Amino acid sequence: MKSSLTNLCFKNLPSDFEKQDLIFLCKQYGFIQSAKIMFDLKTGKSKGLGFVCFESPFSATIAK
Repeated sequence: MKSSLTNLCFKNLPSDFEKQDLIFLCKQYGFIQSAKIMFDLKTGKSKGLGFVCFESPFSATIAK
C-alpha cells in the first residue's frame, strides 16, 4: 500500500469532536481537502479517530 504524504490520522480525539472541530484545529497549517471523523455505526458515537487530507505535503508535515 502506498503511503500518503498529505493524509494524517488523529487519534484519541474527544468523544464530542465533530468534523468542523477537526477542520478548525488543522486549518492553521494549510488548505484542507477533506476531513473525516470515524463513528461507531451502532451507537453513533465517535471512535476518537479522525483523518485530514491536506492539499500539500508541506502542510501535513508541519501539522504533525
